[in-house]
Amino acid sequence: LSGRWPCVPTAKDNQFAATFTVKGARRDIKLHVATGDLSRIRDIDVICNSENDYMQMARFFESRTVSSKIRRWGASVHDGKYEDTIQQELDWQLRGRGRPVQVAEVFPTSSGGASSTLVRTNRVRYILHVAAVQAVDSQACVIPFREPSQIEACVRSALAKLVEINQVNGQISPEGSAQRVLQDKQASKGDALCKSILFPLLGTGQGGAMANEVVGPMLAGITGYLADEGESAAEVALAEVYFSAFRQQDADETIAVLQSLLTQTPAQRR
Repeated sequence: LSGRWPCVPTAKDNQFAATFTVKGARRDIKLHVATGDLSRIRDIDVICNSENDYMQMARFFESRTVSSKIRRWGASVHDGKYEDTIQQELDWQLRGRGRPVQVAEVFPTSSGGASSTLVRTNRVRYILHVAAVQAVDSQACVIPFREPSQIEACVRSALAKLVEINQVNGQISPEGSAQRVLQDKQASKGDALCKSILFPLLGTGQGGAMANEVVGPMLAGITGYLADEGESAAEVALAEVYFSAFRQQDADETIAVLQSLLTQTPAQRR
């Protein structure tokens, strides 16, 4: 077991371990490094989930993957049974579509029903499932995309999808579903725009890439988005982006790369 899953030092839980300013042509946004356990994050509107190109989330008991954790935390329990809310909604979003999907395609879902952990505790609103992993049938394995252009494309596609969600006032779930009821209530209050998003370090972990290899392309995806955006409320709502680093080594490398590329600002506290 120690050979298959070697023990690696994990970072302390800190949603604002470091904060930087990303300057755009029209405006600036904040980029935070969130370290440690993903379950400790709070009040981030959107989580980006690095998913395979068949959009099949990891099983509940594969607890070492972010996909599995999101699937489990977004599920609701009724009479001791899981309601697989996010995967079911993801399948609905792909209705009529063939699989596998294209590299960097993004499909949005809610973060689960009102009783799910993601909604109740983490106060996350949406999950963006980006095709950042290729399922290889002949080898019975999945291979994360690691080319810089692919990683940058994944980030830009996710940010573009966030804008699309804002353009429809966040009302993306199936009509009549419990998730849609929550979205309709949010829209009726006039506070439906998504303003923050969290990304995992794409291609690291099981992908085998080092954090210092992917942070640059991910940052390029953000700056590309800022260069392309217009002036509508849906486009300029985004104010905060988070990079999630679970391992201490990844956290150190992420912060070091960003320090060399950006201006660091005092960490925000809520």
